[in-house]
Amino acid sequence: TVFSFVLGASTLVFLWNVYRTWRHAPLVTVDDPWGWGCSLEWATSCPPPRHNFVSLPPIRSERPAFDLHHPELAIADLPVGKNILDKVGGPNLEGLKK
Repeated sequence: TVFSFVLGASTLVFLWNVYRTWRHAPLVTVDDPWGWGCSLEWATSCPPPRHNFVSLPPIRSERPAFDLHHPELAIADLPVGKNILDKVGGPNLEGLKK
């Protein structure tokens, strides 16, 4: 059928991409190459040691690695509580207040 040829062509494109990346892509030598990793696997070294962490790092948010690399954007700085709409403000939020 026609779609078997489409599937075969897409597999060839995938295999070409794997080969090209394997032969020509630069090696990743940093822990978080993009700088926006959120979870703990981005906080360990690259390549990871056998035990990953000597002790469990303190988890104070849903994105500990992100908070480590970007403390200026830490979730703790966001307003929380019952009157969050008063703290955020803005004319478009007036209808949401109870």
